[in-house]
Amino acid sequence: MFAIAALCRAAGKTVDWLLYGGDDTAPVTEQADVSAEFALIPKLGVRAVAGAGALNYEVDMQPQAMLAFRLDWLHERGISPKHAAIITAYGDSMEPTIRHGDALLVNTAINQPRSEGIYVVRVEEMLLVKRIAIGLDHITLISDNPAIQDEVIARDRLGNMHIVGRVVWFDREI
Repeated sequence: MFAIAALCRAAGKTVDWLLYGGDDTAPVTEQADVSAEFALIPKLGVRAVAGAGALNYEVDMQPQAMLAFRLDWLHERGISPKHAAIITAYGDSMEPTIRHGDALLVNTAINQPRSEGIYVVRVEEMLLVKRIAIGLDHITLISDNPAIQDEVIARDRLGNMHIVGRVVWFDREI
C-alpha cells in the first residue's frame, strides 16, 4: 500500500485518481498522509500461557504479521509503538476475559507491576498471561477462570519473576 502511495506521489496524482480514474489533479501534498496516522505493531510468534502452565517452546521473535493501530489511540493509552508487541494467548485460565488464540497487545515499557491489571509475566521458564494483585510481600497471579487456582509468588521467589509487559488490548478471531 505504501508503494502505491509513493508511486502516486511521484506521479503527482492521488490514490483516488489511481483507483477511480478521472481528471483529479489535486496536488498530493493536500492529501492526508495515512502512514503518519498509523503505527505498524509486530505480531510475534510468541505464546503466553493462559492455562495451568507449560513451557513456552514456540518462541519466534520474527514478526509473523504487522497490525496497524492509530497513533492517537496508542498515545492516549501511553503506548509507544517501539515498546509494543502482539503475542498470542494459549490456554483457558483467563476465560472468559481472554480466550485461547486471542491476540494480545502488550506494552513492554511497563515492566514493573504499577497497578493491578493483566500482565505477561515470565516465571522461571514459563511465559504467562495473568491478572496481577500486589500484596505487601507477594504478588498473586490470578486466573479469571474460577476452575484454575491462583498462584502466590512470595517475596523469596520474586527474583524468578519478570514482568514482560502489561496487556492493553486483545482481539480474537471468530
